[in-house]
Amino acid sequence: PEVLDLGTGSGCIALTIAHRAKGARVTATDVSPDALAVAQKNAEKLGVATRVEFRQGDLFAAVPAGSTFDLI
Repeated sequence: PEVLDLGTGSGCIALTIAHRAKGARVTATDVSPDALAVAQKNAEKLGVATRVEFRQGDLFAAVPAGSTFDLI
């Protein structure tokens, strides 16, 4: 499944989903570059960094046009 986490912060929700749902592909967005840096570091520690894409921007503005998700 394709999952979108808007306003990911430290990545708690996005990374938990990636960790528990091994087949999930997760996109995590946040307006704060500092928050994304923390989330990226956490993803690396959990071993899910290859399945989580971090994008900076405000809510859906960070998501490429035409993207579809199974869970937001």
